[in-house]
Amino acid sequence: MDFTIKVTQNSYIYLFDILANDSVQLLIPNKYVEDNYYSSEKQEQNFTNKIAQTGLKFNVCLPEGKPTATEGLMLIALKDKIDFTSSSYSKDDNNIISTYKAALTDIMNWLVQIPMDKRTETFANYSIKKR
Repeated sequence: MDFTIKVTQNSYIYLFDILANDSVQLLIPNKYVEDNYYSSEKQEQNFTNKIAQTGLKFNVCLPEGKPTATEGLMLIALKDKIDFTSSSYSKDDNNIISTYKAALTDIMNWLVQIPMDKRTETFANYSIKKR
């Protein structure tokens, strides 16, 4: 998967992957890509290139026994750096929260503390198909 993030204002980006196995992973920032600042002066900033510089790889895969799956990316952009944290993260240090309910509760609790004029959110689905 390859995608580009375009911002109209300087922003701190938080990108969550809503996985087909009922879990949620914070893709950026992470322990390999801590810099989540995106400048509006650049036309576009390729997330894949930012990740590639670290050698980190994310695999997109189907849940066992499923020929297709739909997952989603939730992008949150903040004017100020206010890091997301969760007590529900799995112990493997991969920024994974094991259930949608726990993840969305933590995300909403984080967002309600940030004024609406200091943040924006968007969501995009993507499909995974067996070859």
